[in-house]
Formats: sequence, C-alpha cells, structure tokens
Amino acid sequence: KAISNQNKIQHGIKLLSRRHTQELHKQLQQHRAMNQQRGIPDQMTNAEWAQSISQQLQEKHRRQLQEFNTKGEEVKKKCEHDYLREREKRRKHHEKHRKEMEHSMHKAIARINQNFTQQHQRH
Repeated sequence: KAISNQNKIQHGIKLLSRRHTQELHKQLQQHRAMNQQRGIPDQMTNAEWAQSISQQLQEKHRRQLQEFNTKGEEVKKKCEHDYLREREKRRKHHEKHRKEMEHSMHKAIARINQNFTQQHQRH
C-alpha cells in the first residue's frame, strides 16, 4: 500500500506540474493579448511579465506543490501508522492463538498420560 500511495503522490505531482505549466502559458497569453490591445510594446510586456507576474505565479505554484507534498507525507505517515497498528494486532492475535493451542496440547498430553496411568494401574 505504501508503494501505491507513493505512486499516487508522484502521479499527483505530475498532474499538478502539468496544470501549472498550462496556467503559466494561459496567463502569459492573456497578459500579452491585454497589453497588445493597450498598445504596449512586446519588450515592456515581457519585462513586466518577468519582473512581477511570472514570479507571483511561480510562488503560487511553489506553495501549491509544497502543500501537496506535505499532504502526501501525511498520507504516508498515516499509512505507516495503520500498517504498524494492524501488524501489532495480528501479532497479538497470533500469540493468543499460539497460547491457546499450547494450552490445548498440554491438556491433551495430560489426558493421555492420565489414561495411560489408569490403564497401567489396572494391569
């Protein structure tokens, strides 16, 4: 299950990265189109994009990726915790079953010995 969760996290990161790339391109196209309509030269549009808008968008994407990674780590920790709890539960069940079997075996041996002793005393 841990591998499955890791694969899901990696897949989620790829999807998030793809979405970020698409958003970045869309924002750039909108920025350029808006500035062309306003008659602003491409050099100024590119400079404005590089100085502020692109950086803000990259910071937003960095935060989203960080949040996603944090949530992914929380999922992995929960999975590990659940696994350890289940393993301990199974170990205790196995130990209880082993003790019950051991007790039953001792009772059976005692019964056999008692029957043997009774048979031996009769003869």
